[in-house]
Amino acid sequence: MIQGGDPDSKNAEAGKRLGNGGPGYKIPAEFNPKLFHKKGALAAAREPDRSNPEKASSGSQFYIVQGEVYSPGYLDTLEMKMNQGLQQQLLKQYFDESKDELMNLRKEGDQETFNIRVSEIREKVDSVFQAADKKTIPAERREAYTTIGGYPSLDGAYTVFGEVVEGLEID
Repeated sequence: MIQGGDPDSKNAEAGKRLGNGGPGYKIPAEFNPKLFHKKGALAAAREPDRSNPEKASSGSQFYIVQGEVYSPGYLDTLEMKMNQGLQQQLLKQYFDESKDELMNLRKEGDQETFNIRVSEIREKVDSVFQAADKKTIPAERREAYTTIGGYPSLDGAYTVFGEVVEGLEID
């Protein structure tokens, strides 16, 4: 990444830590599936998810993606990891919904019924997961990530709003 746009950098003292300044406002996230984190993408920086769950962009800071070229196998693994997150969310949801029932079975010492219910919940999660709309990296993005490079794990998390079309080459 090449990052810029910190207004505190203008006339900053030598050695001053930069990169946290801003104009005092944020811009709502705008995700466009046609714009993604390929090499040369121009995107809005933002605060981390835990302090910014709406993924609002900085009012001034931006970055240009350098990235690296990825193998198709790496992209397959990335897809698998994205979908494991979905499966973990489903497990948590279904086990949370059955928490009281499972705790009562434990208290009663009914291990057999407890194990049956856990198996049923896992089967339900597997069924819902198999039917779910899985996250995939579209062919156009795969082509870019395996040829010119980029940073695929940022897609859908940071607003991309432009692209450097000339002058990105560095010797």
